Amino acid sequence: MVAILPWLPGRGRVDTVATRPIGAASGVRSAAMVRPALAFAATTVAGGIVVTFLPLAAAGVVSDMVAPALLAQAASSTITRWWAGRAADRSGAGSLLMLG
Repeated sequence: MVAILPWLPGRGRVDTVATRPIGAASGVRSAAMVRPALAFAATTVAGGIVVTFLPLAAAGVVSDMVAPALLAQAASSTITRWWAGRAADRSGAGSLLMLG
């Protein structure tokens, strides 16, 4: 994710009068947000593939470990997201950039 930093939109001057609507749809249409959106989409798709196809890939191996492995993945994802949000609220998100 650090590799996409040069393409993030800059922190330029903020107009006090809104000249265009601000919302989720305008953020998606922004050309500056295409690369970060693609990076996040690729990460999400990769995680979805692992969760979807792990039971099929582990069919020949110990099949009793598939459910605990999926539980561990979901639990660790939830816990680390909670921890990251709490840390970002306390000390700012910049300190989490390299961890991400």
